[in-house]
Amino acid sequence: MNTSHALRAGRIALIVLGAAAPWAQGAISRREPPPPPCTSIAVAQQADIVLGKSTLIRLAEPAARILVGGLPSGLAGKPVQESARAHDKSRNQQQADAASESGSVADSDVMLLGPGELYLLGRKTGTMNVVVQSRSGRCTMLDVTVTIDASALQATLNRLLPSQGGITVSAAANSLVLSGEVGDARSVERAVALAQAYAPEHKIVNMLHVDSPQQVMLDVKVAEVSKTLLDSLGAELRARGAVGGWSTSLISAGGSILDSAAAAILSDKIGVLAAIGSPSRLAAVQAENDNGVVQVLAEPNLMAISGQEASFLSGGKLFIPVVQSTAAVGGAPTVTMQEEDFGIGLKFTPLVLSNGNINLKIASEVSQLAQTGSAFTTVGGVTAILPTFTTRSADTTVQLGDGQSLAIAGLIKNNATESIQRVPGLGDLPILGALFRSSSFQKDQTELVFVITPHLVKALPAHYSLPTDGFVQPGYTDFFLNGKLEAPAPAASAPPAAGGFEPAK
Repeated sequence: MNTSHALRAGRIALIVLGAAAPWAQGAISRREPPPPPCTSIAVAQQADIVLGKSTLIRLAEPAARILVGGLPSGLAGKPVQESARAHDKSRNQQQADAASESGSVADSDVMLLGPGELYLLGRKTGTMNVVVQSRSGRCTMLDVTVTIDASALQATLNRLLPSQGGITVSAAANSLVLSGEVGDARSVERAVALAQAYAPEHKIVNMLHVDSPQQVMLDVKVAEVSKTLLDSLGAELRARGAVGGWSTSLISAGGSILDSAAAAILSDKIGVLAAIGSPSRLAAVQAENDNGVVQVLAEPNLMAISGQEASFLSGGKLFIPVVQSTAAVGGAPTVTMQEEDFGIGLKFTPLVLSNGNINLKIASEVSQLAQTGSAFTTVGGVTAILPTFTTRSADTTVQLGDGQSLAIAGLIKNNATESIQRVPGLGDLPILGALFRSSSFQKDQTELVFVITPHLVKALPAHYSLPTDGFVQPGYTDFFLNGKLEAPAPAASAPPAAGGFEPAK
């Protein structure tokens, strides 16, 4: 039974002490018989030592010999002078090779400073065990764990983050573990950043959590005003010959003004259209002024926990065909539909600080279909027009107090388009040249403004009111005879709580 315990301890290095201890005078004869086997085996409390630091353990009984697990078998049975040399290069190299082969086996210097004092120095993180046999034959198994130093980082966090006293730093093998509760998410980021700077070569395990994370409601107002100004002035001359049925038209390209007179009158455009002459010879003048204003307003309310992202989209989705090439030789490419969003979009990530301020990371975007598109040739050789988008976006990070507002303005777009068609020579004449040319001027102005207001909120109480709580459906008598759409609400025993989210106090 004692032998099985000794075998489970792993590879063992034997160091013989007693009368032949390092502090004893004289050398040890190799012909001396080995000490007797263990009369009893006990398991001591685990010893945690820090990498690169010395640890001294006081033994309950004077030790006669020690057996160190994890050392190469070639050191077993060596004389104590050779086995216990802490600075022996060959021994250290063999220990390092054995530790690298085993992976998690610790590398530590183990030696007896006296019969009752065991000295340990951690050189590599991991686990190992030491068996100490007393002079009475009692063997004690001591499990040793070598970890990195966590006390220095703990002291640094306590000094730099004094308000976050709930952070605990502990070591686990070759990693540092941060645990406990903090007041806000920013403190979590700072603690992890300090740990990474303190131990860049080690892994940082973040087990911190925010105590009662705060919720943030974002009140957003999106206002967009688009103005369109269109001015046009044109003239058209038409002559039709009596022989051969020939006809010609000056200025106009693709149709006569007179041909579209009825359509212009029935449309929303307001202009002047005048024509003189006979059916074979006509002259027409058109003047038009078209102004338009478009207003877009959205007021979304978004809710998110501190440190989490929330998004909003008011618009639609458009599917655009995309040609996918095939890997097979001679295979026909396939067309898939790619989904694209357009409209008013907003993404924000709030972070509530310890002083009550709110750090906001905001990404806003307004996109719409453009009037022009891009042409492409499909698989079958058919030319199609792909839609394009006009996008205006803004990304920013600000810090606001509860109830303070932020306005993102300056997203202004001005487009001016001028077009002149004229008869060469005649269209350049002063005054009379207006009869031989057609002019068009169009101006588009768009301005976009975001007004963002964050609020700290808390959850609703158990009983909250709804808009339908006060509605009572009328009976047949009240509906048909009295003409009432709802019956009187019964008297409430207790006033209901306010609906919606309440501001945090």
